[in-house]
Amino acid sequence: MRAVLATLLILLIATTAFAQTPGKSGSGDGDEITLFEADDAVMNAAIAEAQASLPRFLQETLGRAVDATVKVAFQTFPRDVGNEIIWVRDISQRADGSFTGFLDNAPVNLGDWREGTQVQFTQEMIEDWSLVSPNGRLWGNYTTRVIAAMPGNGYLWDYMEPSPLPPGW
Repeated sequence: MRAVLATLLILLIATTAFAQTPGKSGSGDGDEITLFEADDAVMNAAIAEAQASLPRFLQETLGRAVDATVKVAFQTFPRDVGNEIIWVRDISQRADGSFTGFLDNAPVNLGDWREGTQVQFTQEMIEDWSLVSPNGRLWGNYTTRVIAAMPGNGYLWDYMEPSPLPPGW
């Protein structure tokens, strides 16, 4: 189920100075990349909401057998492109407070990194989170909800729980 959901919801959000332009990535694997301006108010509000609920997400998921991922902003190569925000799976926290995990989809502008590359990142780099509910739908996905509201992306709502937060959070 996780692989199906990951395939259906693979969305990279690049925070750049480019115009908001949906399109296909150059990776050849069908991953979709959606570009947003760095000052996009709607996307930035979604990121802020995701980050506000991140401590609870980490408390509930780290070290547990749950299907959870985080969306992390990595500096691109070349540096003038901005950040590429990409899903990371199998998250664990290191003794120094940083995190490790594996890229859950194929990056476009991250040098020789590929899907499955192990990465290290800080909590400040996390811009969203995703948790699979017992019925196979998704909690979190604040940034994906913004993309789902864009023309042509309404099908994404079929994969999400109505509320981004699990009951009791």
